[in-house]
Amino acid sequence: MVAAGKFEGIALHAVISEPGGSDELLARLKARELEDLGFPLHSDPEFKTLLRLKDDPSKEAPLYIKKLMECEKFKSQTSVPYKNYTMVQPALVVYRKTGEIQQLWSWMTGPSKDVEPKVEQTKVPRILQDVIMNDRIIYAFK
Repeated sequence: MVAAGKFEGIALHAVISEPGGSDELLARLKARELEDLGFPLHSDPEFKTLLRLKDDPSKEAPLYIKKLMECEKFKSQTSVPYKNYTMVQPALVVYRKTGEIQQLWSWMTGPSKDVEPKVEQTKVPRILQDVIMNDRIIYAFK
């Protein structure tokens, strides 16, 4: 939300691989008392919005880390039960108005690509944390 307000003329969208549709995802956030993201939220369990290779659009760019989320065992806070799905780790793709890619970031790019293992709670050296944050956020809007 802060980034969207600071950078005039930038359209910020969040894409989540969790199924259920955008309305259901917003209802789940509302149940957790998070109602206004300040930007659109999209449900994409089929990975249609993931960046593709230019020379072979049938293949995803090597930018993403995926993991099965087994969440059917949890009680939903809405009327729609949770379904297991494949989660995509956060990635940032900045496009120019022309459709040209200005900047990419994920755990598979820059200094982040050397961080192992690529799982939750992996400790990142403090010096690398600053580099990653600069690479992910500040440089993306140069």
